[in-house]
This record gives sequence, C-alpha cells and structure tokens, in this order.
Amino acid sequence: MESNLKKIIFIYDDIESQKFTATRLMLLSFLKFHRDGLQFRELKAGLSISDGKLYANLEKLKELEAINSEKFKIDNKMLEIFMITPEGEKILEKTFEWIEYLKTLVK
Repeated sequence: MESNLKKIIFIYDDIESQKFTATRLMLLSFLKFHRDGLQFRELKAGLSISDGKLYANLEKLKELEAINSEKFKIDNKMLEIFMITPEGEKILEKTFEWIEYLKTLVK
C-alpha cells in the first residue's frame, strides 16, 4: 500500500495543482479534439461558463504554456483562435494517467 501511495503522490506532484482543475482539463480536451483551434465563443458555448471564468482559465493555461492563441482579422473583425500546445497535451496525458491509476486502486 505504501508504494501505491508514493506513486499517487509522485504522479500528482508532476501534474501540479495549478493545472488540475475540471475547467482546465475540459478546455485542454476540447482543444485536443479540435486541432485547428477554437474561438472564445465556441469554448464558452461548449463549457457553459461565464466569460470571466473562461478568460481567467485561458490566461492561466497560456501562462503554463499549455495553450497558445493566434489573432486574425476577418471582415474587419478580430478573431482569436486558441490551440493546445505539446505541453498542454503532456499535461492532459499525465492527468489521465493519474486518474487511471487511481481507478485501479479502488477496484
């Protein structure tokens, strides 16, 4: 049991609590599925969260280098497209690995 606990702690420490929130994991999952990226309004509609909560989480993911964005001007409108980075994919993979390991312990 002690070695299981050590593994749980080791994997979790590698994830970091700043990266592990349901909203951030859902954002990363959406962006992994939509490789060409998504606009703010598309992410907001998919998650059904407030502008403020979405903006704060996108900014945190940018700070963690888990996502990046590009701005485009189309028909005199500025659009920002958000995309997952290799670091974001790594965070997602490690988090799911940790969750899968936890599931084996409760069986």
